[in-house]
Amino acid sequence: MSSSAEKIIVLKPFLPASAQRSYHVYCEVGDQLEVEKEHDHGTMCRKNGVMCFLLEEEVYKFCRREPAAA
Repeated sequence: MSSSAEKIIVLKPFLPASAQRSYHVYCEVGDQLEVEKEHDHGTMCRKNGVMCFLLEEEVYKFCRREPAAA
């Protein structure tokens, strides 16, 4: 994936619902997650190479979307 991919910037720390059992990803303030694929109910991202699924509510509540560079 190129560096021009859309990013999600974390504004408030949170544990994504998709990681609550495995604790494989925790989102800290300032983290930049690369968007892999959009779904109706959420967004598949990568944080430092680790796959992470964020629910739409989590993105709106804890993050800011940054559009892909041209």
